[in-house]
Amino acid sequence: MKKLPFALLAGFAALSFHSVASATIVGTFVPVLQDAATTPPAGFVAQDLSVTTDTDWTQAELVVNLTTGNFNQVDFFGTNGNGEPPSAGTIAAVPGLRWDTYLTGWGALQTWSSAGGAVDIGGSAATFNTTKIDKQWFTTDTSDIGTSTLGRFVASTNASGSWKLLLSSATGTFSLNGQVANGVFVVPEPGTLVLAGLSIPALAFAIRRRRQVA
Repeated sequence: MKKLPFALLAGFAALSFHSVASATIVGTFVPVLQDAATTPPAGFVAQDLSVTTDTDWTQAELVVNLTTGNFNQVDFFGTNGNGEPPSAGTIAAVPGLRWDTYLTGWGALQTWSSAGGAVDIGGSAATFNTTKIDKQWFTTDTSDIGTSTLGRFVASTNASGSWKLLLSSATGTFSLNGQVANGVFVVPEPGTLVLAGLSIPALAFAIRRRRQVA
């Protein structure tokens, strides 16, 4: 999505104030240094995708392409899986799953539904492996409001590449993109995803329709 100058963006927000309820959705990648007294595997760094919204979160889309390095994938199910989170029970049996790379619904280790690849931000077929993520995921719950994590990403310290993220709420969408450097998702300044009632009607309609029919 092309970024508009701040002054113009603020002007549009003011003009739309009476016709579209304003809302804010903020997302960022947060370093995870320790979890349940354990640390990431040697040679890897971990980050959670943390999102805060004051209207119902409806969907997320993410594309990550690593050109060097890899995501940690704990081969518990015999494959790299499709990005589903481990359950608390499987983590108890296999503690290393705590540092798997996975997506979640609204809440830690919550399951989700998939609508395929992240087609709204340049993705194609749904993919989730050690060097590429191309996913859109959602839940049908209408009370996904507040602050939650939407995934954990554990990458090798030599991982580099690029990423694109699109978050959607009940009232609009906004996107952000950046680079992966030394295994870290680098978030460009201002480092937030802000939604102020500036939805793109066609995109928002398509996302809602996919969520309803999936």
